[in-house]
Amino acid sequence: NAQINEDGSPVAELEAKTQELRALCARLDHKVRLLDGHRGPHPDFQEASAIMAPNGKGGMMPMPTEHFGFRDAISDPVFEGQSPPDQLAKAAMGNGKLTAAQEWLPLATGEFLLGHPDEAQEIAGRAMPSDFSRNGTFMAYRKLHQNVDAFRTYIDHTGRDFAAATGLPAEQGPTVLMAKMAGRWPDGVPLMLAPTWEDWMPIRERRATAEAQEDKATIAAMERDLLTFTFRDDPTGARCPFSSHVRRVNTRDMLDPHFASPDKADWMGSNLNNRRRVLRRGLPYGESPAGSPDADEHGVIMMMVCASLFRQFEFVQQQWINYGLDFNAGNDTCPLVGNRPTDNKFVIAGDASRPPFICGRLPQFVDTRGGDYYFIPSMTALRMISDGVVDPT
Repeated sequence: NAQINEDGSPVAELEAKTQELRALCARLDHKVRLLDGHRGPHPDFQEASAIMAPNGKGGMMPMPTEHFGFRDAISDPVFEGQSPPDQLAKAAMGNGKLTAAQEWLPLATGEFLLGHPDEAQEIAGRAMPSDFSRNGTFMAYRKLHQNVDAFRTYIDHTGRDFAAATGLPAEQGPTVLMAKMAGRWPDGVPLMLAPTWEDWMPIRERRATAEAQEDKATIAAMERDLLTFTFRDDPTGARCPFSSHVRRVNTRDMLDPHFASPDKADWMGSNLNNRRRVLRRGLPYGESPAGSPDADEHGVIMMMVCASLFRQFEFVQQQWINYGLDFNAGNDTCPLVGNRPTDNKFVIAGDASRPPFICGRLPQFVDTRGGDYYFIPSMTALRMISDGVVDPT
């Protein structure tokens, strides 16, 4: 029951379904219990939907952004069987796996669905009977509270210091700092494509023109540009910092053992990254107008799906987001979503003309407010449960 009317009341059809579930639980003598929402104004559910903004025509439109101001949900893994064969090759560009020949191919189905070979050509052990597990998967659910005021304050103050240290106009500093932390500009353009403000502005203007003219071909090409970048042209992290969010959660070709080799024959692709991918969907909740305190309810509900919570979700969370050794960052955590002490830092690499800039004493921008792990059964498994073929416990 996640949709509500503009006046805050539940949509009638969904409210009817909610009442059916309540009645079913009552008939089962409360052996199945409906959980209350976690905070928020409605105890039955947690409100979560796109952030709305004026559409310029007197109405409102959903925005693809979260509360910090970044465009979200730009990329997700693509795997074998996910799309019709004639669409799969294009869908895999930037979202699949990068081979040694620098080709984008879909990932193995078994990375996301049980009962299929994974990238190691293995089929993970599963509950019996095998038909019950096949095509099922696992989901990690997390409610992530965003300390929006702390983020905005830090970005504003430190961004101006960054501008002064690097010779940028003061008004550009906060936005450039946001881009360095994320590895993308707020609209999703990767730093590998546009490392400077001067590189970014023409892309923004081109996109605005294409949208105004409803030029679908240009828009589609620009969307692909958001996905198909690699990190090999930035071995020092001067364009996109090693510790930025995008380099931590999807390392692409960066962990190739021969990443810095000039000989293409040495390149090995993204094998170390291919076993760590997760499907994800984020839904913002709450509102965060200017001046709203961190104590207000606003953040993102995240749903992450993979075949192995330990090897995929937990590894990325523990080793890449909250530990920086693979990114030459020691114990420094992800600057956006990492869990950290007050002495954590984020280093923006310098170049021949200037030293590195160190963002010190990063506040905690994101707090976990709740979460759980779930098994997601296939349609076959649901039929087996309903037919009494298996014990769902």
